[in-house]
Parts: sequence; structure tokens; C-alpha cells
Amino acid sequence: MEPDPLLSDPRYLALLAENATLRAEITGLREMLEAVKGSAERTEKLLVTLQERLGKDSRNSSKPPSSDGPSAPPRPPSVPTGRKRGGQPGRKGSARVMPAEGSEDRVVPVPLACCPHCCAAIPSDRITGSTMHRVVDLAQKLTEVIGYALEEGVCPHCQRKVRAELPPEAAPGGIGPRLQAAAAYLRTEGRMSLTPLQRYFSEVLGVSVSRGWLHESGVALSRHLQPAWEDLAGQIRAADVLNLDETGFGRKDRDWIWVALSARTALFHFSDTRGAKALKALLPEDYPGVIGTDRYGAYNALKSAVRQFCWAHLRREFVALSESQKPEVAALGKRLLAEQEEVFALWHAFRSGEITRKDLRACTAINLARLKRGLLQASGMDHKAARNLGKDLLKHWDRLWVFLRADGVEPTNNKAERALRPLVILKRIFQRLPSVEGKRFFERLLSLGATARIRGVAYYDWLLKALRAAKLVQPLPALEPA
Repeated sequence: MEPDPLLSDPRYLALLAENATLRAEITGLREMLEAVKGSAERTEKLLVTLQERLGKDSRNSSKPPSSDGPSAPPRPPSVPTGRKRGGQPGRKGSARVMPAEGSEDRVVPVPLACCPHCCAAIPSDRITGSTMHRVVDLAQKLTEVIGYALEEGVCPHCQRKVRAELPPEAAPGGIGPRLQAAAAYLRTEGRMSLTPLQRYFSEVLGVSVSRGWLHESGVALSRHLQPAWEDLAGQIRAADVLNLDETGFGRKDRDWIWVALSARTALFHFSDTRGAKALKALLPEDYPGVIGTDRYGAYNALKSAVRQFCWAHLRREFVALSESQKPEVAALGKRLLAEQEEVFALWHAFRSGEITRKDLRACTAINLARLKRGLLQASGMDHKAARNLGKDLLKHWDRLWVFLRADGVEPTNNKAERALRPLVILKRIFQRLPSVEGKRFFERLLSLGATARIRGVAYYDWLLKALRAAKLVQPLPALEPA
């Protein structure tokens, strides 16, 4: 076979080389184009993610309302209900209780000198009586100095000079139990740090105390109240239904405060961790009851507990999906929100006694089916938040609906979140609790105060009784209404 003459033609060979070069360039350009397309898609996804992240506020995430910046969208206006403003018919009033007749500590006579209409003088024989107008005010002197006159004498047996011993209610340090109880009350219930409390004692009460005394008296009271706190802890462990939550405390959340709530008891506990270790300090690992929580994984350490996920948290996530930049994700979020609102409307009807639990379960069946379909759709979406939410809720589907079948279980964990709100104020005031004794003081006093409010107990009065019992080495009073 004769060789192709073109192969010996230099012009042909040059064209072949040029063609190969062009083909390589085209291949490179195609690869660059694909890379650019991929980068553009990634950039678009990143922009969507960033836009959604920037749109997060207290409505659609776990962020507190205080974190909402000026650029946050305004809250939607409330829908008119047609009801008049103020208390509704049948509602128990909460007006200030006026002082009872005859309760006056002192009476100030106010003479009727002249007629307020014509300015004519009113003679004494025309005075017909008086009307009592009562004003409640702080006493001019809020504190009293109690002197204990200790008799002294000579023992006829040993001939020694002796003196009567102070009674138990007389504080050896010169500060009485009412002031000690008031200091502890104002530090916890009033959220006062030591310096403002010291000024209050000096300027309002007229009593000079040191920061050291305020701290040490609180520590001493806390030690006296340890058995009462441990009793609350036992009641929490024996409760059938609990709500649990936790929040960071101190700089960079080096401490964590946990709360456990039953229908009658509140228990706070400080820990240096947010993990299962802190949870096990509150509850045994085999706790068999129902716990209302968010979806935080540490609660899985209570392997025997039945868990109810908080729907208030889920609703925020549904709101976030409904505000997505992707139309299909936003549409799904709106559908999930609509189903959740229907379920909650039925729940409120059940709580008000309009429907039975059987009716509640029957009426929500179709909502459950539609919610499951929506979550299945979310789990297959090309949207990380929607996909993760769908997969997680389908995995733990039964944890969404415990409130439909169990008495005393609510669909939200709002009760525990409300209990932790005062801690946010404490966090801003104190920044940190430097000592173990300080942590024990706050967890015990906060637990007893919150429990007293739940049970309708006058907390300051109970604190005073507890302090006096401790001085007399007597059992602490029961934290129950009189």
C-alpha cells in the first residue's frame, strides 16, 4: 500500500496540528464553562442561604425578640376580634384591694374651714361628721431597733457574774430575720445585685450593711434551705409530666441553668455543662414519665421517658420555610403552617371543654396525614433546612403527638421557656456567678420562689418562717397555702 502523499505535505501536517490545538482549547473552554455554571449555581444557593439567614428573627427562629434589629420586618397587625377592650364578661377582676374599714394606723384630721362653693365659713355646730379617705404609704420609719435587755446577776452557787442568753430570734450580728429575708427576696425575685441592694438598704430602709454581709447572709440562708430544695427535687422526679429547658448563663455561657417544671413544682439547677451529665443530675436515667422539650439531643439520655416536641419551636421553623427565597419551599412552609394552626385551634377547643379528647384525635387525623405528606416532600427537597427538618420529624413522628393522647401534656414547651425568662435578666445583671455557693443560693431561692407562685403561697412570709425555723433548729415549714 502506497503512503498517503498528504502525510508528507507540510501544510497538511500544520493543519492537523492546528486542528488538534483547537480541539484541546475547545475542550478546555467547555470544562471552564461547566465550572462557571457550577460556581454560579453554588453562588445562587449561597445567596439564598444568606438571605434566609439574614431574615431570621424571633418570629421564625429561636432568637429572642430583643435580638430583632431595626431592619426586622414589623410584626403583622393583630386581627380584630370584635371584643371591647379591657376585661371580658365573667373574668375575675384584679383591681387593687382598698384598705379595710378600721385598718388605719393613724388618722389625720382635716377640718372643714369654709364652703368650697361660696367660701362661707362653716361653724363647728354645722359639722355633721366625717368621711374617711384611706391612703396606703410606706411608714415614715420602715425599720425598728429592738433592744433586748439582758438581765445580769451573780450566781449564788459559783459566785460568777452571769448574763441572760439572747433569744433565738435575736440575731447576734445585729440584723433581724425580716431584713435577712428581705435581702434574699430582693436579690432573687427583685433581680438586684449587691451594690444596688446595699444602696436600697441605706437610702430607703435607713440600715447600713456591707456587701459582705449581704453575701454571707444569703449563703447562710441557702444552706438552711437545702432540705427544702431537695424536697422539690424529689417531687420533680416523682412527677408524671415535666417540661424541661436550659439556657446559658455567664460570659460565653460558661454555666448553664436548667429548669424542670411539673404542675405544682419548679426546680432550677446550675451546671457547668449543657450535656446529658447535667440532665442526669436532675432526673434519673430511667425516668418513666412524659417530658416536654425542644429537639435538643441531650434529652435523649432519658431513655425511658416519653418525649413531646415543642410545637412553638417547630412553628418558627415552618415560618422560616414560608419566607424562603425558593417558591416551592415557601409554598410548603405555608401549607405546614396552615396545618399546624388547624391542629392548635382544635387543641384550644379541647382545653376550653368544647370538644372531648376523642373528638380531638378524630378531628386532627386528616391534619396529621397532610402534615406527614408535607414532611415527606420536604425530606426530598434540594434545600438543606427543609430536607433536614422533614427527615428529623419523620424519624421522630410519634414525639409530635403525645399531647393528643396523654393527660397533662401540652403541645408546646412555653411553660419552661417562661420560667427561664427571669434568668435572662439575671444574666445581664450578674454576667457570671463566680462561686459554687452563689450558684446554690440562686438555684434554691429561685426554685422555692417559683414553686410558691405556682402554689399560691406568699413567698416572703414563707422565707421569714423558714429563717426563724432554722434559727430555732426546727423543721422548715411546708411550702403549701395556709
